[in-house]
Amino acid sequence: MSSSAGPRYKRLTIELLIWLAAELLLGFLGLDDLADYSEYLKEENNEIAHMIS
Repeated sequence: MSSSAGPRYKRLTIELLIWLAAELLLGFLGLDDLADYSEYLKEENNEIAHMIS
């Protein structure tokens, strides 16, 4: 293993921990569900617009 691989894994670990903390916080606050619902509505609107055109 090269010495340059160390910082890469350290950065990946930090990014994953930040992502996990954000997911847990948003889930706890209920904002994750709100974001999922807004994505669902956006998809529905795109499908309806595609049907009309």
